[in-house]
Amino acid sequence: MKIVYFNYLANAIGPIIRTLELAKGCSDNGVTVALYFMHEGFNPPAFVYERIHAYQSERLCIYYNDTCERHLSATECKVDNKAPGEPVIRLRGLLKQSLFSLKYIKKEHSILKKEQPDAIMARPDHAFSFCFSRLSSKLPLILDTDGPVEELDLYWGISSRGLKWLDTYRAKVSDAVLVVSRVCDELWQKKIKDREKFFIVPNGTHKNEFCPQPESVRERLRNQLGLQGCRVIGFSGNQRIWHGLPSLLQSVQPLLERDKALKVLIIGCGVNEALMQHCRLSESIFRKQIVFTGRLSYWDMATHIDLASLMVMPYETLTLFYFSPMRMFEAMSLGKSIITSKQGQMLDLLDKRASVRFFEPEEKGSLYQVLKESIYDDSFIEQGKKNRDYLMAEHTWCHRGAQVKEAIQYAISHH
Repeated sequence: MKIVYFNYLANAIGPIIRTLELAKGCSDNGVTVALYFMHEGFNPPAFVYERIHAYQSERLCIYYNDTCERHLSATECKVDNKAPGEPVIRLRGLLKQSLFSLKYIKKEHSILKKEQPDAIMARPDHAFSFCFSRLSSKLPLILDTDGPVEELDLYWGISSRGLKWLDTYRAKVSDAVLVVSRVCDELWQKKIKDREKFFIVPNGTHKNEFCPQPESVRERLRNQLGLQGCRVIGFSGNQRIWHGLPSLLQSVQPLLERDKALKVLIIGCGVNEALMQHCRLSESIFRKQIVFTGRLSYWDMATHIDLASLMVMPYETLTLFYFSPMRMFEAMSLGKSIITSKQGQMLDLLDKRASVRFFEPEEKGSLYQVLKESIYDDSFIEQGKKNRDYLMAEHTWCHRGAQVKEAIQYAISHH
């Protein structure tokens, strides 16, 4: 069984990683995959190119415009270590991208003629070209969706009305649809009644890549970051407003004031000086007890998460919590107990098999109370090993590849 998998993004790291990992997961489950990154300006960070080269194999072939990779230099690879600002999205820009995506039809037709796959899989984002290029091929289509169109209204202040029918059209002409969470599945069921063609495929991680590190590695990084002899509260990922980092810092402040050996480790994003004033932190606490790793390669996330005593996902209550947080699976894989709000995929997946404590975002002082009860609870911290066992049993990228394979088989048999 062979698929052609289209992705149209230039440099969106999270979605590009998901595409790579689903492709690899499929190939590990016996599916031959020809993955095409279609964007002419494909220019992800250097570590993405490393992963692409590592994944190339007889069963997984990855194609992309390598112009930016060939022009990478030491100067161009230098990283601005400040936290990035919020992205800006405009309806006009989305509509233009959707229209311009039709230019890919001719190229897609040539690819399909060359590859002769059994099915097409496409991550849509702003693209619609594959809906038309698949018509001449008469091949089954699997749609690999991510965020629902409704997120435009809630998170970006853009009316989704003009895009809703286009978004629904893509799903209707597809033979199978991948969604990242139960919430996304329920949104689609209100629009399309064919329940069987929807497959919930969350994110995941690698049990071998995200695994407890040797003590020598931990000791070196502790010394480098000034964490020797400290209890460490970990936060990973970017600092988008809905991820709740200010809530974590405000909630933990009384504990930091009482214990100078308690630190917060902010993993994988740049330094955000504005947090000091926004969270009303003293300069002493901000400089000495809030530790930023700076932006990291995806390869380096595991070694830094492993320094945390426990991991916190301090999400505020969100009207539409459709996300499938990679940070949750990464923390689980490293055997870390988790503190998080009781909503979305955390509530769906973190059950009795997991080591987790929930807080109520709308209840004042709830996060502080759970942090206070958990930071020095060695039994709870030790129980984090349960999370790694649970992840290895059900939530690796290889498991996700098996789920995608089911969707491909369904699409082929019901086309």
